[in-house]
Amino acid sequence: MRAVIHDRYGPPEVLRVAEAKRPVPKDNEVLVAVYASTVTRGDAMLVRSAEYRFACPFTGIRRPRRTSFGTEFAGTVADVGAAVTEFRCPRGQHPTGSLSRPPQAKTTGVTAMQITRNSIATAPGPSEWFTGAVYIDTVTTPSGESRLAASSVHFTPGARTAWHTHPNGQTIYVIEGIGFAQQRGGPIEVIRPGDRIFFEPGEDHWHGASPNRFMTHLAMLEVDEAGTSATWGVHVSDEEYGAAPGM
Repeated sequence: MRAVIHDRYGPPEVLRVAEAKRPVPKDNEVLVAVYASTVTRGDAMLVRSAEYRFACPFTGIRRPRRTSFGTEFAGTVADVGAAVTEFRCPRGQHPTGSLSRPPQAKTTGVTAMQITRNSIATAPGPSEWFTGAVYIDTVTTPSGESRLAASSVHFTPGARTAWHTHPNGQTIYVIEGIGFAQQRGGPIEVIRPGDRIFFEPGEDHWHGASPNRFMTHLAMLEVDEAGTSATWGVHVSDEEYGAAPGM
């Protein structure tokens, strides 16, 4: 295929059209046959050696790191990688976009957006962890190098967690309803939609719905090296729960 080659800094004359190897899409990429691409101000700066002047003293870069350039394009889908299952623009269609791989060539690779379709059913909250009816929708679980775990937790009126701690802390973000949250030894706080509450690592606490309102929050945390997300304690008694401020 033919591509605009940029392998040295200088005036526009340093650019040349030459043959280049046609890219093969990776498993998570879409191959696009480029019809048109732009030359941005940033591209012009790179060609004029702005990158060289600023980067060379610190990195030793003396030639362009990419032999082609550009970001914005329009074209036709030519091929898709084996792992691309959710792409909405099939072969022969005409996507436009902006990307990091240079499109100043006849074909270029575009990384497909990763979409994980929900296949996990809503789960009831375990009675060892909760008082009352609670339902949990998993958002994400630790995978690979990521230790992030997140859930959407739905509390029926009066439902609440037991006392518990998290090794790396926890953030909850209230989506709807009205609820309560309390750290050990502190007052019971009323929490409402838009409130974000952070519990410190090892901080004993509980949270749940108010007596007459549902409450849903996102719960986000990082598990520890052993994969532990929480250490659960005793249930919040009716007396402790009843100390919440009036609504």
